[in-house]
Amino acid sequence: MPTDQAGLGVYYSSACVFLFGVLSLTVDSGYSWGPALLFLAGLVLLFRRSEWPSFTKESNVVVAVLAFFFGVWVLDVILRGEGSSGLDRPSRFLAAAVAFVWLLRYPPRPGVFWLSLTVGAFGAAGIAIWERFFEGAARASGYNHPIQFGNLSLLFGFLCLCGTGWALRQKNRVLWLGFLFIGFLCGFLASILSGSRGGWVSLPLAAIVLYVFFRPWLNKRVMSGLIVSGLVMVAAVYFIPQTGVQDRVMQVYYDVELHSEGKVNTPVGTRLEMWKAAAMMIAERPFTGWGQPGYESRMEMFAENGVIDRGILEYDHAHNEFLDITAKRGVVGLISLLFLYFIPVFVFWKAAGGADPIRRSFAAAGAMVGLSYVGFSLSQSFMSHNSGVMVFAFMMVICSSLLIADMRQSRVQ
Repeated sequence: MPTDQAGLGVYYSSACVFLFGVLSLTVDSGYSWGPALLFLAGLVLLFRRSEWPSFTKESNVVVAVLAFFFGVWVLDVILRGEGSSGLDRPSRFLAAAVAFVWLLRYPPRPGVFWLSLTVGAFGAAGIAIWERFFEGAARASGYNHPIQFGNLSLLFGFLCLCGTGWALRQKNRVLWLGFLFIGFLCGFLASILSGSRGGWVSLPLAAIVLYVFFRPWLNKRVMSGLIVSGLVMVAAVYFIPQTGVQDRVMQVYYDVELHSEGKVNTPVGTRLEMWKAAAMMIAERPFTGWGQPGYESRMEMFAENGVIDRGILEYDHAHNEFLDITAKRGVVGLISLLFLYFIPVFVFWKAAGGADPIRRSFAAAGAMVGLSYVGFSLSQSFMSHNSGVMVFAFMMVICSSLLIADMRQSRVQ
């Protein structure tokens, strides 16, 4: 393809990625705009076989895990007779795979990607501050549920930290490093103000990703500074009353105590009831699962028999991705989820190689998406929400395209 057209393709990809990062947390359904444009471009490219990109083993693995997860979900929907409405969320994984074809051909500019994350995190923090301290909301939620908003804000903050390796090789590295670090603080602040405790479980997982991928630059002095800084930041967040963190943490103990006394109408008590019911369903049908309609009808039966509290019937998922998918789609569904989360992480780790901080930044970002979702999924069914599906699927293919583009450029040089 002529150079000017290739340049236009890169500009188009960069614009879409920028929209995705900036709007995901700050505009109602903002996570759909950029991905929709990428999907349409990828769809056009599919019909122009001569312009397809060359696929690598890394890109093949990413497409394979997306396709496998999509296929298992769609097959379950068809076999259960759920109708076309059940195909909505799984179709996003297919759309991401189509968009990936375009991104492999025209990868976005790395600077635009990191900029979009920081601006998105800034916006999330601004919304959270406004809602908590000016509107008096108990929990910041943006245009989403507080859990989704808080956890995705935290993910954006983590991804900003992943960009520090890339920033080290830039001419304005001090400016970029400061910008990305403030982006992390903003994402972290938005998460704190959302009160989404489940997302905080991902903090040690994020620390593991950063350590594994940036280990060559983490000498004892740097490690000591990071550990002390982290502890100070966590302590400050916990003991400053305005953050509400201490109350949210202590509430867990109160809820567990109330649940032991038979009072389940609390956030933790409700989750425990849902997890109990999901575990019982898994024991009854470990291989086939119950499907979405069967899950809801079985929950109704449990409530009628007094096995669980009737109050949890308002939820159509188990607030734990691993239990939820196993209860609905059986062992095969669980395997598809584990593949989706962990196989790309292994691919990114293998591809990072060497000591190049730029490549490690892209690889760390992809791994951060997968492992952060592992932490988020322990207390929320992220794949039951459009925001969770869209951010995971498209952030994964964007990070993959940047990594593969860097690998190709290194081979050319």
